[in-house]
Amino acid sequence: HDGAASSGLSFREMDLLRVKGKVEPIRIYELLATPAEGADSTFEAQLQFKKGLEAYRRKAWEEADQAFRAVLELMPDDKPARTYLDRIRQFRLTPPLPDWDGVWVLESK
Repeated sequence: HDGAASSGLSFREMDLLRVKGKVEPIRIYELLATPAEGADSTFEAQLQFKKGLEAYRRKAWEEADQAFRAVLELMPDDKPARTYLDRIRQFRLTPPLPDWDGVWVLESK
């Protein structure tokens, strides 16, 4: 994604996944609007998403929840933010193991 970023394209990290049968996780990115196409609210939503992702990986559920809700206030159709809110709900009910590395494991291909 680094080469594309130098061409003026903008990305956001969406997830860190480990697929069934693999050891190393992979980072998943989403292509965003170019700066000329993006509005201030889109920029703010991306900042909140990054903040939420960082908090999620630290298991700071309340901080992550607030950040992803802020994303949805700015971009109500943001499916990744909704996905993280669902995961946070699950983790509040059944916390991940202490050595959890922030990776979401996909059980099927």
